[in-house]
Amino acid sequence: MFVLRLVAAIWCCSYLALTRKIPYYDTFDDDFYSELRNLLEEHQSGKGAPPVAHPREVRGWGEELGIGQVAGVSVDPDGHPVVFHRGGRVWDYTSRALYVPHGLALDDSRDALCVADRENRRVLCLRAGLRHVDDFGEAFMTLQEPNQGRVFDIATVNGVVVGVAGSEDEGAATGFTADLSNGKLLDAWGPLVGFHNPHAIAVSRDGAAIYVSEIGPNRIWKFLLESPAAY
Repeated sequence: MFVLRLVAAIWCCSYLALTRKIPYYDTFDDDFYSELRNLLEEHQSGKGAPPVAHPREVRGWGEELGIGQVAGVSVDPDGHPVVFHRGGRVWDYTSRALYVPHGLALDDSRDALCVADRENRRVLCLRAGLRHVDDFGEAFMTLQEPNQGRVFDIATVNGVVVGVAGSEDEGAATGFTADLSNGKLLDAWGPLVGFHNPHAIAVSRDGAAIYVSEIGPNRIWKFLLESPAAY
């Protein structure tokens, strides 16, 4: 019994020590066992665990929507998903409006739904219809070739559109910032070493940081908006 108790104590000590949750003990005295019991009880009850919600699949959700290849998804102020899909057809140069839509951004405060129209090398902003349903789909802003390259993804923050466009194969890849109301290009930006193949972009909830992911090299960049209110 003592041997089993000792082995269990050593195992628990190693596990908890690795997670830096207990102080160092050089002897297995009463204080050690008391601290160990308290920590194990805390661990089993979940009191010491961080408040992180685990995503749980909603089985069957969306199976009956009948959508095509999904290019982007966002959420409106009421919690309803806004899905942009490519439909049940081939998207190529014969497409009348959008040619491989690749990203989606919703600015509910301005009733704006913007699309990264990749192969048309533009950002197209439409009315989202959140204020008046009949306005849905009405185009009000187009930003054509913000850096002479394909537009891969976009996001909105404080009245502007930020996005990533271009690639190594196209000769240049940058981030860009444009006025959401009129499409005026305000800024071009990127890391000091330059982008290679930026693919996706996201803005923090407080509008203070931008995250960009790249494919080849596979990495994430973080940028700070020094004066987000200026936009």
